[in-house]
Amino acid sequence: MAKDVHWAESSIKILRELEIGGESMGPICTDEAYLNEPIDPLEWQTWVRQALITRQGTEWVNNEEAAYWIDVYTIASHEGARSLVSRGFCVAGLMKIGNMLGFVSSGGGQFVHLPRFSDWETLQEQGFDGAWELMLEAGIVNGYPDGTLRPKAPLTRAEAACLLATWLDVYRVTLST
Repeated sequence: MAKDVHWAESSIKILRELEIGGESMGPICTDEAYLNEPIDPLEWQTWVRQALITRQGTEWVNNEEAAYWIDVYTIASHEGARSLVSRGFCVAGLMKIGNMLGFVSSGGGQFVHLPRFSDWETLQEQGFDGAWELMLEAGIVNGYPDGTLRPKAPLTRAEAACLLATWLDVYRVTLST
């Protein structure tokens, strides 16, 4: 009997090929419970740093100013390093890093994509609405089939893999044009 493929397997494969995730990616394709656990902030930060090293090199990541902003945009200091990171925070952080790198615009305009989701006002309360609108526009993030975004929900490892792989793909495509 063939084993079911996890919905995040293609994203996990991409990250593995780029050597992102290290040891934590080991059991990820075979252990669904592990995939559905929230990613902790330090693990998320490590994945983002590894992704940036593959695209920007160690000099950029080790630059004091860049390193500071990577830290700020990957771990919410008010939540603490041992807490869980929310989907809202992670998406907003990747938008800001993408903006620093010049492949996610910082434009501000009307909300075209957010109003489709029933819980988008939660993003306004958190101050993440502009970032999410840009990430939706870029095709980096999308909502759930039930019409929600769930920005306060913890980001799972599977969601983290999909989010980061899609972000890297948009980055790659932007650099090649």
